[in-house]
Amino acid sequence: MNKILCILSIILAAVMWGSNGVFVNMVPLEGHVIAAYRTLFAIVSMSPIIFLTSMKSFLKALNKWKIILMNGLVNALGWASLFTSMKLVPIAYSVFLNNLGPVISTVLTPFILKEKIKKHTSLSLSLAILGVFLILYRELKPESLNFLGILFGICSGVCYGLFIIFSKIVREDTPSLILAYGTYLTTSIFILPLALTEITNINLEAYTFLILLYMGVVNTTIAVTLYFYGLGFIEVQKVAVLTYFEPLSATILGTIFLSQTPSIEALIGGALILTAGYITSRY
Repeated sequence: MNKILCILSIILAAVMWGSNGVFVNMVPLEGHVIAAYRTLFAIVSMSPIIFLTSMKSFLKALNKWKIILMNGLVNALGWASLFTSMKLVPIAYSVFLNNLGPVISTVLTPFILKEKIKKHTSLSLSLAILGVFLILYRELKPESLNFLGILFGICSGVCYGLFIIFSKIVREDTPSLILAYGTYLTTSIFILPLALTEITNINLEAYTFLILLYMGVVNTTIAVTLYFYGLGFIEVQKVAVLTYFEPLSATILGTIFLSQTPSIEALIGGALILTAGYITSRY
């Protein structure tokens, strides 16, 4: 039962993250500014809970401040790079490049976490990557290429992969809520100074404020806490497969809210991702 809850928590987090691309393009702000607001709202929403219920656990977690600080650094760089990429190139490029992260973490896992890559995991990961490609390839048009946007996308993928590894190391003996809060605090150290001028000079419209608040509370506080919960009990290589529900959910949400009818290739890609998820949860 615990395994099923962990798998569902990872999938739910990925589904929530799938809406980020739509929201980012609805907000008239630079990528690093959106990342700063997202971090700020996450910290504000979590601080009362931490101080009232988990202060001892938080102070204990500070023993791992170096790795938590590194996690905050790669998270800050990853968010800023991803949102900037989404502003410069089609969301499909950004999502695909960002999802190189799980591949990178799976490759690094045997060397850093000493996890042996299982055959069925390799199959699941291959199916998931192929599924993502099929979903996105119609959008990957050479004439739309922007070198800087692609570069930021690759950077976000590398940071995402390192984020998974660092988070797994800390999560071994740290509650998911505490790890999430520590990650946001350290993320703010790196991201807020970059956006301080813009934040102090921007008058947010109510519509923009609500979107940023949603991204901070739901797509960050809740989603990342769910992700960390699952990460504590599931191997990194399995988590890598399950996070590919993010591009699948992005396609579905695009169909629902943006009237973007999926192609036959996208439907096949979605089926492959679901199959990969089933294999991962079954074995």
